[in-house]
Amino acid sequence: MIIEVEAKEKPIFTNETERCLWLAGMGRWDEAHAFVEKLKEPGSSWIHGMLHRQEGDLANAKYWYHKVDKRVPKETVSFMDEWKEIVKELLT
Repeated sequence: MIIEVEAKEKPIFTNETERCLWLAGMGRWDEAHAFVEKLKEPGSSWIHGMLHRQEGDLANAKYWYHKVDKRVPKETVSFMDEWKEIVKELLT
C-alpha cells in the first residue's frame, strides 16, 4: 500500500480498509471519510481519528482515537507518518 501511494498507483483492493487507507494516503479526504464511516472493524476508529486530525478537527479526532485506546499524535508527527504506521499495523 505504501509503495502504491508513493507511486500514485491504484492497487487492486482486497477489502474496504485497504481502499479507505489508499484514498487517505492519496489525499482524498472526503472519499476516505465516506468509506471509514462504513467500516466495522476496530481499526477503522484509528483511521477515522487520523482523518479528523488531518482535517484539523481535534475534538472529533480525540473521540475516535479514544475508541481504540490511542493518543492523538504530537503535532510533530506528520499525517503521512501516522498513515504509514496505521497501514503497517492494520494491513500486515
